[in-house]
Amino acid sequence: LTDIDDTMTKDGKLVPEAYTALCALKATGLTVIAVTGRSAGWGEVHLHEWPIDGVITENGAVSYYMEGDERRELVAPSAVPNTDSALRRAADEAFACVPRAKPARDNHFRRFDYAIDHAEYVKPPLSPAEVAEIVGIFEREGCAAKPSSIHINCWIGTFNKRESSVAFLETFCGYDDSRSRDAVLYVGDALNDEVMFGYFPNAR
Repeated sequence: LTDIDDTMTKDGKLVPEAYTALCALKATGLTVIAVTGRSAGWGEVHLHEWPIDGVITENGAVSYYMEGDERRELVAPSAVPNTDSALRRAADEAFACVPRAKPARDNHFRRFDYAIDHAEYVKPPLSPAEVAEIVGIFEREGCAAKPSSIHINCWIGTFNKRESSVAFLETFCGYDDSRSRDAVLYVGDALNDEVMFGYFPNAR
């Protein structure tokens, strides 16, 4: 399992070494799944173009895998579409309180979460205090909000990267979470990866 932004990418671009590593892992027969805060739309592209077996997007809201030539999806049971009024209300307040924050450029490809750019195209990046203020606004509206290295991902529902990764592995990979957790390697870099670092013994 691997995060994408600033784990496999540098300055927003997939580095050659990372793509080569994905190809090498795939060639060994290992299952490789990308786990990202990026949009569902981007995830579909990654699934079709990268040598991976699945992709978990929007911090766990929706996952994709291929069954023959057909794309299949798994939606987290608690996921609420990002048209929800509480999510939109919190976003409006966040932009009013922190004017330098911007909507993430891939929001129109998102289905269940809404992302605020704090460090991708916002330069200089928002301060930790500004990021914390935005997180607090969403949490007061009953939303979840987790910063990645570039975005603050905001959603309604109890899902997260860990919950959806376990569900994906159990559903499609014959994984037994009570016995096989140490067989999983997770690589990530940001606060929205904390649930993975604290759960899988081999997380890095």
